[in-house]
Amino acid sequence: MTLPGLGFLGTSTHSVDKKNRVFVAKRFQDVLPRDEEGNRTAVLNAGTGGCIWMTTHEGFSALAKRFEGNPLDPDSQVDDERDFYAHVAEVTLDSSGRVLLPAELRELCGIGEEVVMIGMRSRVEIWSTEGWARRQRGTLAARQLAAPREGAN
Repeated sequence: MTLPGLGFLGTSTHSVDKKNRVFVAKRFQDVLPRDEEGNRTAVLNAGTGGCIWMTTHEGFSALAKRFEGNPLDPDSQVDDERDFYAHVAEVTLDSSGRVLLPAELRELCGIGEEVVMIGMRSRVEIWSTEGWARRQRGTLAARQLAAPREGAN
């Protein structure tokens, strides 16, 4: 699904090859910018909930803005800021549309042989299939389960 101007959308499942590369869905590739050599580039970092975030450089900068103006107070978001910046990798997709998942990020997020990629407009979340299956579902899913079915009394 590609809706121009809306960013990363949709869900897909991909295998991680023996060299720890994973194919990036074409609809996600199309959102990533090209460098001077014409290669698609992205930024990976440890996201919340146990997944890897993949975004553009511009998207990464926008995410980083949440830390601007925070006092250097141990009780503030300093630990969140450390976690955000400690696990960052600039990556280039290869000619087949694959991205190398750095060992540090794979281990941190428990990624093995298969991943689920979730488009979240400004980023792609890369989950282990187990992590995606275990994650806490939001209130929208709960409301949909509790909603009366059409035609039911």
